[in-house]
Amino acid sequence: MLVAAACSLTLPASAQNRDDDKQASPLAQQAVPAWAQRGIPGAGHAALAPLVGSWRVELGIYGTLGHSPDLPPIVSHDILTTRVWVADGQYIEDTTEGTVQGQPYWRRGWLGYSNIDRRHEWVTISPRVPMMIYLGKFLPLAFLLRSET
Repeated sequence: MLVAAACSLTLPASAQNRDDDKQASPLAQQAVPAWAQRGIPGAGHAALAPLVGSWRVELGIYGTLGHSPDLPPIVSHDILTTRVWVADGQYIEDTTEGTVQGQPYWRRGWLGYSNIDRRHEWVTISPRVPMMIYLGKFLPLAFLLRSET
């Protein structure tokens, strides 16, 4: 409702003041304020599309669970990752489940693209591990526009 009210502010004065023309022009109806445009998925979001789906993955864990970092990683082949779009295409939700050394493994994450910071961002949660936040490198707008073609 707030977006609709804000969009109505972008109508040309001539369309707002004429009694005989109750319809705004198609261009004015499609106008979106700059603050709302920052939330519209774009090229940075589209770059994530190949990650959507279900995947059987190999997980390697280095130097944890009482395991020396000098030893080879703990490896599991019993992991399934499912990734789906959520929040109207704003984020990919990743749910990863399986077992590692016979113990249950679970992680959930949200991967998205910040139009404001122009970088990919990834947040994960899992039991016995603190919330992790990963911030990608700033991507120049020219790079994103080039990647659309």
